Amino acid sequence: MTMPVLKPSIGEDEINAVVEVLKSGWLGLGPKTEEFEKKFADYIGCNYAVALNSVLLHL
Repeated sequence: MTMPVLKPSIGEDEINAVVEVLKSGWLGLGPKTEEFEKKFADYIGCNYAVALNSVLLHL
């Protein structure tokens, strides 16, 4: 018997969002990354935010 520790909730909206990014050709940088950075900066109340792929590499 296995017990999942964390089972993600992935629906059609999430799948469609990933497909949209893959079809755009922008995997690491691009319009979705820029959109995320702007929304995150607004959320935490600062002027800028930078999305990184690993916190350990950027400390």
